[in-house]
Parts: sequence; C-alpha cells; structure tokens
Amino acid sequence: MKLPLDGVTVLEFCECMAGPYAGLRLADLGARVIKIERPIIGDKTRRTQTLNMNAGDDSVLFHTVNRNKESFEANLNNANDLELVKKLISKVDVITHGFRFETMERLGLDYKTVSEINHASSMHRLLVMAPMARGWTNRAKTL
Repeated sequence: MKLPLDGVTVLEFCECMAGPYAGLRLADLGARVIKIERPIIGDKTRRTQTLNMNAGDDSVLFHTVNRNKESFEANLNNANDLELVKKLISKVDVITHGFRFETMERLGLDYKTVSEINHASSMHRLLVMAPMARGWTNRAKTL
C-alpha cells in the first residue's frame, strides 16, 4: 500500500520529544526520515529511562519516538561533518530543527543558506512552550 508521504525525504535536527515525535508522524505516513545525531552520545533521549526499560543500550522512550528512522552521526561544529550534512540537505524535501535561529545561522544552516543549497526543500522550526519555575509564562523556548 502506498502511503501519502512515500518518496518524501526529511532531514531531522531534533532531539528530546517534540521534534522526534513530529518526525515519527512523518515516517509513519511513509516519509524517509534521517535523524542527525551528535557523535558518541546521540539524542539525549537515548539515555532517558522510564521504569528502567531499555532496548539494548538505548531507552525504550527513544525507540518509541524514533522508530522507522535512519540515523546519521555528525558533529555540526566540524567542517567535514558539516559538508556531509550539506550534501544531505541538497537531496531532501523537508528539514526540521529544534535549534534557536542563531544556532542555525552560526552553523551556516539558516533558511537563506539552506534554500541556496536546495531550492526545493522546506525548512521548519519546532517551537515548544516551556514551563517556568513559578508556572507558565507567555515566553516560548526552542529546543
């Protein structure tokens, strides 16, 4: 059975829950999702345990929101790794990230630069509301 997003490739620069969950939904609909992870430690959720449940060396929680994805290890502060990531960018349809805008600019992965690498790609930032120590505020925080 052909799924709605068959043939769509997503490059995911997200960790924890909101971003990976969005990528999970895209993968469930047939997209090929490539998750960029930091060398050695990967996504923080790999070590976030609930009820001491693991799947191999990773937490079950990590696998819950990252199933059906490929993983690509890259140090975004390393020029060689960044070039490899830019080659991936040239081939994808959608990019998701949970970084602050200034982080993407510092890495040379801001919207303007990415659109020069791949005119056809769509770039999306995931924004989450963060609870503060004294309750909710109207301030938003990026992952």
